[in-house]
Amino acid sequence: GASPVLDEGRLYLNRDGGLDSSLVCLDAATGQELWKHSYAAPLGNKYFEGGTTGTPTVDGDRVFHLSRQGDFFCLELATGKVVYQRPLASELGVEVPEWGFASSPLVEGRLVILNLGSHGTALEKTTGKVAWQNGKGPAAYATPVPFDLEGTRCVVLLAHRECAAVEIATGKIRWRTKFVTGYDTSACAPVVCRSRAGAG
Repeated sequence: GASPVLDEGRLYLNRDGGLDSSLVCLDAATGQELWKHSYAAPLGNKYFEGGTTGTPTVDGDRVFHLSRQGDFFCLELATGKVVYQRPLASELGVEVPEWGFASSPLVEGRLVILNLGSHGTALEKTTGKVAWQNGKGPAAYATPVPFDLEGTRCVVLLAHRECAAVEIATGKIRWRTKFVTGYDTSACAPVVCRSRAGAG
């Protein structure tokens, strides 16, 4: 399930409501709701009630969120006003994983990296324009983890039955290896061991 994010006395979290979900900002001291942005998100028969997924990501004066259905949101941190939103999964023709998207957006410089598609998708964080996109297959559920590979900034990405290293700037896949879990539920963030990150 999704975790709340604490930033400067405010809590940011995602709530499921059955037919819709909401990104919510609360005063951490009082619990008072400061703003809420709701969007259509029916749970469907196989999702248990109240089961939120991806944790929002705070970056500067923005908050980013990838919904279970593959809708991407960029909101003003202070007000919850939509800066932009994109129905990425349907726009890009990307397969939705069995349990929906569950990872958090990773902000790296000017890009937002998403575990969406076979080996990730990157957006320009100010506009939401697609910078690169790797494949239409189902993603895994883990958040991408950044690391340096032979002087190049990359992410290690759990994909569907694989683990891969992908260049952040270009989307180029540097290496990939088989990685299978029970019921294809690769949900835990990978851990990069510095001495072996380039070994593939």
